[in-house]
Amino acid sequence: MALNKYLEELSAQIIKATELKKNFESSDAFEFYFFLRDYTTSMFMFQQNFYELKKILKKHNEVIETVAFADLRSKHKMQRNISRIFSNYLSSLFAHIEFTRRIDKFYKTNSDLNKKVTERKMIFLKSKFHKTIQELRNYSIHFENLKIGSEIRYVGSNEVTKSILLYKKDLLKFKFGANAKKLIQEMPEKIRLNEILDEYHYTFVEFQRFLFMKILVVDEIKTEKFICDISFHYEELVKLNIHGTNYFNVAFLRLIKYSFNKAKNDGK
Repeated sequence: MALNKYLEELSAQIIKATELKKNFESSDAFEFYFFLRDYTTSMFMFQQNFYELKKILKKHNEVIETVAFADLRSKHKMQRNISRIFSNYLSSLFAHIEFTRRIDKFYKTNSDLNKKVTERKMIFLKSKFHKTIQELRNYSIHFENLKIGSEIRYVGSNEVTKSILLYKKDLLKFKFGANAKKLIQEMPEKIRLNEILDEYHYTFVEFQRFLFMKILVVDEIKTEKFICDISFHYEELVKLNIHGTNYFNVAFLRLIKYSFNKAKNDGK
């Protein structure tokens, strides 16, 4: 009897969960959720490639002064890996940029917000660092790898600077357009990738966070309803004790609520 009762309760829970899932999938919240999930997933992949790149650059800096790094085969192996990981970083970066172009349709429904976003976007896109990264990506698409060099500089008796280098003469072998070629020609003979990467990446991430939050305030009433809908859906599944089958977890809810509140208060 106890087993039969348990099976009946379990069956009722599954039926209820299936109904909740169907209702969610047919709602407006479902489409917006998937858009936000795709956005955060794209950003996650980009960030993970950055962390992997930073990890190998850190390792490079740790071994550059060692005897092992003097071995040409070991040095070439590490530089080749840096080139591979940097190419992955560039690919995920511009894949995310392509994805964010889908956001434009949201801003166009709010003229004031669209103006603010467009102004900030143009400042970013015209920056020297963005143009440099863009041309490095174009180069890496047409060549198997970026030719990487290593440099260690001693300034005075204590200060040491370690860098990954790209060489201007190698980049200029590629047939850039006139504007891109001019940009490359204005660079130093040794292009220190570490400096460009650190400056560009964190600026880009901050800009993407700005875009993400602004999506949520294009239509505040719609976003409030969205948060209510996904909160209800999550809480109902929690009551059934089968929330592990949900599309999202409580961390996603917290992210959306936090971002929405921050976006609403931005500039107030």
